[in-house]
Amino acid sequence: MSVAAPTGRLCLATVSTDDFLPGTIVAIGSFLDTNRWFSGDIVIFHDADLSAGSIRTLSQIWPDLQFRRIPQDLADAIATLVHAVPRLAGRRARFHSLATLALEDYAQVLFCDSDVLFQASILPMFAASPGDVVAVGDAGFLRGLAWDRTSFAEVPPDAEGALYPTFNAGLMLFGSTALDGRAYRQALAMLAPERWAGIVASHTDQLVLNRIFEHRVSLMSWRFNFLLFYADLIAHKEPMPFDAIAVLHFNGSPKPWTASRTGLVRNPLMFQAIAGWRARARTLLPDSISTPWMTAKR
Repeated sequence: MSVAAPTGRLCLATVSTDDFLPGTIVAIGSFLDTNRWFSGDIVIFHDADLSAGSIRTLSQIWPDLQFRRIPQDLADAIATLVHAVPRLAGRRARFHSLATLALEDYAQVLFCDSDVLFQASILPMFAASPGDVVAVGDAGFLRGLAWDRTSFAEVPPDAEGALYPTFNAGLMLFGSTALDGRAYRQALAMLAPERWAGIVASHTDQLVLNRIFEHRVSLMSWRFNFLLFYADLIAHKEPMPFDAIAVLHFNGSPKPWTASRTGLVRNPLMFQAIAGWRARARTLLPDSISTPWMTAKR
């Protein structure tokens, strides 16, 4: 059964830094190659960690890209939180995805991390049941667990006040009801340091987004965000052939552009995923980009 292309203004959004530049190029390029129906805007959120040179490289590939600095109120809120909770300092850039909630001019916005590879169309996500967010379950959900509302440690789903189900923030489709400004204001409020007292979980943006969109998310098949670090859990919950995976998400280590040799990866599925990413990278990455893998290939 064919799925009609969505109507209304659409946007693909991601976050990038110099370190993730190869991933950003492959994520955007593979999305456009496998989703020919898409005719919306592409927005890259960034701060000073994306240099002018990287912006120039991306613009030379796709001249119509929109580069947006993280909104100042979000940047200030993140800085205040990190100052109060220093353990979050190394993960502060993960909060930048919250800027997506400020994109109020669109009917739907697809956010994806810059460490994904699109292998097939994700149009079925846009035809999912109406909701504020369309996403896939996170690692806790895969393990049959929920989050405690105070500590955000994993607890049984029937625990008193448990937050369940929870979703992964690496690929999310936001509908217009999530983009009316209210969720963005909630996100800013949730970055107040006092809201993080007692939290033991290491989550960042994912914690904030699950708080905001509790009971407002439509969960899809993991084929639309295949979390490679949790491939064994997905295989138990929803077995699928490799070719059925629409989006590969390199949500752990290694990233496909950092290791010099695919042969160092012992997991067969990860080996296949990295090989697929690198095959796409050969057609997308300009010669100006140097990575350990690319250097070894030249």
